[in-house]
Amino acid sequence: MPALRDKINAARHAMRFGSMRGTAGERTPMLSESVRDRNFWQKHRKKGKSLTGQFTTFEDSPRALIGCFLAIVVYLVTAIVAFSLIFEPDWTFIDSLYFAVVTFTTVGYGDVVPVSQGGRIFCIFFVFFGIVILGVALGILGDRLIQAQEHVVNSVKNRAESRVMDMFKEDTDETER
Repeated sequence: MPALRDKINAARHAMRFGSMRGTAGERTPMLSESVRDRNFWQKHRKKGKSLTGQFTTFEDSPRALIGCFLAIVVYLVTAIVAFSLIFEPDWTFIDSLYFAVVTFTTVGYGDVVPVSQGGRIFCIFFVFFGIVILGVALGILGDRLIQAQEHVVNSVKNRAESRVMDMFKEDTDETER
């Protein structure tokens, strides 16, 4: 049985490192040191913990998605209240919401614009903070999507490796009989 275990370990090693030889005849891994280091840090980052296991980053916590959603909602409600009720009383709630979304996404059609001095000054800061909020929210959501994709890819890779190892094990069992 040790021979089978050695063959399985050799197959795993070949799948991970390939069969390249270095200048002195030693095995050279196909993954560079920097890639392996990055994989190490990504693995620990996915867990949301530091090396001590006591720290969870905000972007990896469940509160991050809720915080992004709430920040966007507060931004839109602020736009409705500020423009419809304070600075531009002739705007409807829909106009204020439309203006917030158009400025929030940096499209800026120009069909609805604040005309009062207070509305224009408020709009300067409003647009700046809106772009920052959107950037942070999209960054967190994008990171979550990438993590989900990496998880799926790793699951498929592990299943494929397991199938190959099972087939290898079955072939070895048949030859030993």
